[in-house]
Amino acid sequence: MKLGGNVKLSIIAIVVALIVTYGAIPVTAQQKSPARAHDQSLIHNPLFSFKLPPGFATAEHQTKGIPTDIGLVQNEEYSSHTEDGATVAVMVATYPKAITTVSAHKVLIGGRDGALKKANAKSTKETFFTFDGYPALSMYFSTEGTTVPLYGRSCYILEGVHLYQLIYLCANSASTNSPEIEKFFNSVKLTAHH
Repeated sequence: MKLGGNVKLSIIAIVVALIVTYGAIPVTAQQKSPARAHDQSLIHNPLFSFKLPPGFATAEHQTKGIPTDIGLVQNEEYSSHTEDGATVAVMVATYPKAITTVSAHKVLIGGRDGALKKANAKSTKETFFTFDGYPALSMYFSTEGTTVPLYGRSCYILEGVHLYQLIYLCANSASTNSPEIEKFFNSVKLTAHH
């Protein structure tokens, strides 16, 4: 299904809402540049790497600092889309220190709840698991109140001071489990401590 301009804007708005899970926080610094890699579909970063699914445009890269009550949180995001409006994104929030006042489970739940609320979405399936030895949450979701129903899949991984979020968003619920999207989620490697 090819998505029209308003639906593409809805997808972009939902992805932004999924990225910013702690409310409307002013951005103190922002930098935007295309992602760089020899193979444009393979993204390497000092903290992680991943491979874009086939048909996705060259990833855009953004960084921004978000002031919080525990200090400046550095957010880094890579995002890409297809011609029909499907979107993938990989983000990492780096906190000034490890979150120790609440459990990892609560941090993952907080990220999930904030993203669902911002996107006016509901979780349709979720699983807690470990990713490379770190606590993680996988979630499938659908939006409510959009012109065209949107479906997505996300994964949160908490590793020390880093909270990673992977997102896939589209208008076709079946594609959330396609082999190409499975490969995208499975291609993510954490490289900060390896």
